[in-house]
Amino acid sequence: MLNLNYQILYQYSKSEKLQLKHLKQKYGRKYQKVYGVSKKRVWYDGEVKTACLKHKIIKKLLFGTRFRCSYCGKRLINIEKSIDHFILNSSYPEYSFHPLNLILSCGYCNSSLKSTTDVVNTMHKKYKNMKFTIVHPIIDEVNTHFFFKDTDNTVFDLARCSKEAKETIRIFKWETNEMLLDRIAQATIKVHLPLSNLQLIEIIDECTTYKPKK
Repeated sequence: MLNLNYQILYQYSKSEKLQLKHLKQKYGRKYQKVYGVSKKRVWYDGEVKTACLKHKIIKKLLFGTRFRCSYCGKRLINIEKSIDHFILNSSYPEYSFHPLNLILSCGYCNSSLKSTTDVVNTMHKKYKNMKFTIVHPIIDEVNTHFFFKDTDNTVFDLARCSKEAKETIRIFKWETNEMLLDRIAQATIKVHLPLSNLQLIEIIDECTTYKPKK
C-alpha cells in the first residue's frame, strides 16, 4: 500500500463546492445511484461541470500517487483506473465527494477485491477521526502498520503487522504468490524505471478520459 499524504487531496474551488451542493440537492441520498436510461452514475449525468470536476480529481490523484494504485502499488499503464470510495457511497452518501474518501485504485483492487466491503469500524462526524477495519492510505501512517522481512518490502512479517494491516492483506489477497510477484516487479520498476515529473504529466494527459473544451 502506498504511504500517501494530504498533499494529494483535491481542493474544491468555490464554484465546485456549489456544483456538489447542486448534485446533492438534485438527487438527495440517491445522488450516487444510477441515473436515467444510461444506467451510469451521477458522475456521468451529462452535466459538463460534473464531468470536468471528475477529470480534475483523477488528474490530481494520478499525479499524487505517481500513476500507481493506492492499494497494490501497481503502475496503472494499460490498466483500468478508477476512483474508489474508501467507505461505501451506498451506505455513507454524505462522504461520496469528501477528498479523503477518494482513493485512486486499479480496477482489480477496487471492483474485484475491496468491492462492497464496509471498512468503517467507528463512525465520526469528522472523516479523519473515523476508525477503519483496514489501513487508510492517507489518514494512517502506513509504515507503522505494515512490516516486512526484506528490504524491498515485498514479503510481509505478519506477526508484527497491525490488525488493520492483517485485514487489509486478507481483503486484497496480498499473501498470494501472484501478488508477491507483482510486488517484486513493482519494486524493480520503481528502482530501475522511475517516472520523471515530465513523463508523469505526459502520461496523465494522454490517458484522461474527459477533455474539457477549450
